[in-house]
Amino acid sequence: MNEEKKYVVVPEEISLLFNKAQATLKMRNHFVKLPFGYKRALRAGTDHEKFLGIFWKAVRRLYPEFNGKNLEYLPHEQIVREIKPND
Repeated sequence: MNEEKKYVVVPEEISLLFNKAQATLKMRNHFVKLPFGYKRALRAGTDHEKFLGIFWKAVRRLYPEFNGKNLEYLPHEQIVREIKPND
């Protein structure tokens, strides 16, 4: 059987959370290379995890049909799609 992949467009407000998560990841990678940057890197790393958690929680709240499924976010298209284990 050839099943089509499900995907949905994510609103701008929710996609901004993913962008914040990516920005804090870049900050963490920058601060970790600086002398005495451990505390800032730790803060940026925890912020990254926090923003990712809020992002996925908002996506699953907006689209409850995706609960319990493997998902991926494509930031350039601003879509979330279901991925199968074979992908």
